[in-house]
Amino acid sequence: MLRPVPRCPWWPFVRSQRTGIKASDEGRVPIGTQRLRVTGAPKTKLILCHHPSGHPSVLAAQPDPKTKPQIRFSNRPK
Repeated sequence: MLRPVPRCPWWPFVRSQRTGIKASDEGRVPIGTQRLRVTGAPKTKLILCHHPSGHPSVLAAQPDPKTKPQIRFSNRPK
């Protein structure tokens, strides 16, 4: 029997493959073959998350249960 998904805002990001990236001077990050604009300052260090569903997300920082996720980009369905 499967357990229900925890009601934690970090859960989708904990269960993803995470890679450190840096935004360009124009505030863009490489995702696949594209360079997409993200919110936040240029040249900022970010976390690229590859979800099991194949959708990418970009976070401002690594998961921390004491804070809420700061999502800079995501095309995950809600």
